[in-house]
Amino acid sequence: MNNSKANIFFLIFIILFLLSSCYQNVTTTPQKATPSGIESGTLIRSPKDGMVMVYIPAGEFLMGSTDNEVERLRNECLDDGWDVNLCSERGTDELPQHVVYLDAFWIDQTEVTHAMFAEFLNELGDFHDEENDQLFFIFPRDVPFSHYIFRDDNGIFYIQEGYENYPISGVHWAGANAYCQWAEMRLPTEAEWEKASRGIDGQPYPWGYEDPTCILANYEGCYGDYHGLSSLPVGSLPDGSSQYGVMNMAANTSEWVADYYDQIYFSYSTNYNPQGPEFGNEHVIKGGSYYDPPMTLRSAYRWGLDYFPPHIGPDPIGFRCAQSFSHSQIQEPTISPLIDYPITPIPTSTSSPIFTPTSIPFDQ
Repeated sequence: MNNSKANIFFLIFIILFLLSSCYQNVTTTPQKATPSGIESGTLIRSPKDGMVMVYIPAGEFLMGSTDNEVERLRNECLDDGWDVNLCSERGTDELPQHVVYLDAFWIDQTEVTHAMFAEFLNELGDFHDEENDQLFFIFPRDVPFSHYIFRDDNGIFYIQEGYENYPISGVHWAGANAYCQWAEMRLPTEAEWEKASRGIDGQPYPWGYEDPTCILANYEGCYGDYHGLSSLPVGSLPDGSSQYGVMNMAANTSEWVADYYDQIYFSYSTNYNPQGPEFGNEHVIKGGSYYDPPMTLRSAYRWGLDYFPPHIGPDPIGFRCAQSFSHSQIQEPTISPLIDYPITPIPTSTSSPIFTPTSIPFDQ
């Protein structure tokens, strides 16, 4: 009899143990392993536009800002002398901070350059889309924006010599979207952009927790002047790169992403591969630019715009492209471990240096 009771208790213990194990393995967020053999930060080169792309592995990350971070942002806004009403709204669209799961993807290592965008325009043959919406601001040759793209009398788009590797700016969302489709890619989602910028643990800047300096990012007062000569060549300031090796995400130019903008989107967004609101009048812009204050350099910073008002001219908004991960994209030897760009040191003067990266040894 005693043996029977002992056996019953033993069976009950085994059943409870198995049930407990099963319960512990259930999670509310899908967990997917990083594809075998693909390391975080792996580089490939896009066959269409030659852009170097960085591999961002699948997994969770912290998106948005905490209440304390938003309070600090508002205080900085007031300290900088901004309007009280404006400062009271700062950062509210970054709340609440929340966990997001993303599938693996590729993202451009730098912003799209003038040379790349000019190639796209010349293949397109125009700077309007099929609906006659303007994709890009084209300036007359005699205006003092010497590193913008121009169009000659034969309709050919060209770039001021020496500015081929500067980031494209003055691009409408439609132009950024059209370019990425032409390059056989797409604009990154806001969540993809933010993860590539800040990593998984919620650090405020691509480089970590250190406050911005002109060695880390190109923002107001660092290089050049306000009138179009302040951006730096893509790949400059490598110390400001993200933990994945993605560059120039804090400033230089702000960047379009795919999502529509909604100030309260984080209050109802999905935690699994969010794509943004289904409808909207504006699209999300991420990252500060060369004339923006330090508060805009945070990876969580977001604002919305659709079409540049004609009376203010183009803002310094560019973009980079992304692509969902596929094993078919990885074929030796087009894969390479993460390597550093050899960057021309930034001079202390306000003149804009010319950056010419050494060729990365990828097969074309």
